[in-house]
Amino acid sequence: MVRDDFLELYSHAKEKGFIIMLFTNGYSLTKEIINYLVKLPPFSIEITLNGITKKTYESITQIKESFPRVIGNIKLLSKSKIKLILKSNCLKQNKDEVARIKGWTEELLGKPAQKKYRFKYDPMIFPQLNQDKTPCNYRLSFEELVELRKQDPDIWEEYQKGLHSDFPDLKRDGSFLYHCNSWMQQFFINPYGRLKFCIFSDKFSVDLKTTPFKEGFYRWPSQILNERFNTNSKCRDCGLRSVCYHCPARAYLETGDEESPVPYYCRLAEETAKEMALKIKTG
Repeated sequence: MVRDDFLELYSHAKEKGFIIMLFTNGYSLTKEIINYLVKLPPFSIEITLNGITKKTYESITQIKESFPRVIGNIKLLSKSKIKLILKSNCLKQNKDEVARIKGWTEELLGKPAQKKYRFKYDPMIFPQLNQDKTPCNYRLSFEELVELRKQDPDIWEEYQKGLHSDFPDLKRDGSFLYHCNSWMQQFFINPYGRLKFCIFSDKFSVDLKTTPFKEGFYRWPSQILNERFNTNSKCRDCGLRSVCYHCPARAYLETGDEESPVPYYCRLAEETAKEMALKIKTG
């Protein structure tokens, strides 16, 4: 929405038949844009709301009066028939407000039946794509995440259900570097026209301004699926990989090496395994 021609781009995508999910912080929405979206609605709009008090919200955005502006836009959208979802990142600054944001969401939008919530929360904070690790300073510890989840009965119930679910089985040989489905089931095109197989990584990416899509799409899959560890990284044979947030792309952002362990992920995985009462080799 930083582009003056946002509505033109949006309209073109709609005419081409795209199913559009609009992700925004809500700040750049205007009455003109909202009225347009009401007339030509996306599949859904997801707005990040990282605080339910002005002090907390603006301590994160660092923009004065951003809180009343965003809250006003959310209330305007709530009066339409557009599917609206609010979501929060779990940060040091807002760890005591996440459950309150969920409660406010349900007061505004209603509490849907069948556990189809209108609120999402994300416990994971990653470095920037340029490897700047400043965002990691605001991560919550495992203990803080547990306390956050306890603040809301729905969130706590969902967490407990996950702990007692069947332990996922990694069916691939541990020597294979990539285990995530990102490389196998989806692709991304960034604002600069690069076709990527992972949102966090430019590895195996292709410039669509110079390469036809089909050629770029089929250039890398076999190499991606067969890429293997080149070191004796502890991640290679770690039995916690199924409950760990570690992946090669995230490891590269944080350490500069796809195969290096990330201590924060190791800690989360180890504590999660204890909660699940799992006895697993940790490499």
